[in-house]
Amino acid sequence: MKDPTRRTVTAALGIATLTTTVFGSGVGFALAGDHGDHGDDDGNDNSSDTHEAHSRCSSEAVSARYAAQIAADPTVAQAWAAYQSARAAERAAGRKDSTAKSLVAKAKAHKQRAQDRPTQRKVAEVKKKATEARHKHDQASAAVAVALAAYTRTRVAAIARIIAEVCVVAPAPVATGTPPPPAPVPTGTPPPPAPVVSGTFLGVASKKNPYGNVQVQIVVVNSKITAVTAPKYPTASDSGKINAKAIPILISEALAAQSANIAAVSGASYTSPAFKESLQSSLTLAGL
Repeated sequence: MKDPTRRTVTAALGIATLTTTVFGSGVGFALAGDHGDHGDDDGNDNSSDTHEAHSRCSSEAVSARYAAQIAADPTVAQAWAAYQSARAAERAAGRKDSTAKSLVAKAKAHKQRAQDRPTQRKVAEVKKKATEARHKHDQASAAVAVALAAYTRTRVAAIARIIAEVCVVAPAPVATGTPPPPAPVPTGTPPPPAPVVSGTFLGVASKKNPYGNVQVQIVVVNSKITAVTAPKYPTASDSGKINAKAIPILISEALAAQSANIAAVSGASYTSPAFKESLQSSLTLAGL
């Protein structure tokens, strides 16, 4: 029978492979100040330009271009060190577990040859130590899974922050043809301008996901959302694998939409509405 703890570790290891692909959602972003020289095509290459902009802000491009910055992020570096420490502890526990199993096999063989009481007591002691070694190995494996999930979460957040800093929403194509007539000028006293908002706003943790709460935080500068993070969301088991892919996509959509009016991510039927609910509460708190 397979150990459930080892299955947890195996599932968690799969999360690491998602950290370089979770941002491949194709949202309309372009690197700020990196427009290139495309010549005068009279608008014929709009689709290819948009595709190029998407590629420059994909997870692969951002991860490759800013690999050193991501690795130097204090939270990422700390999580990586914790993961490596957990792996070293697991390897040490695994060696002790293997040694204990070998001693048990030798003790059983000796017991078959000698049936006296001292031999039986010694075999029982060896089995007890082997059980303890296996338990410690399982605990170390579980610690590796937790450390890997934490590292994945911090790396995803670091990439999201970089995308928010270096990418801007691609401008809409300029319409051609006859412009529409101007809107009528309203009469009377104009309403006062809306106040300019800046600050960090943490939304209410949504309970719509039965596997754990989802909480969203936004950073607003001059009434514009410049960064979106999810400090809290389920990371265990299959839910963690799904969220490692879905959360960054939802973050990218929120930055593009500048509102909670975003589409749900396929396969994340619980996380998507919970993310939108917490995002809306943070927008309401900011007065946006």
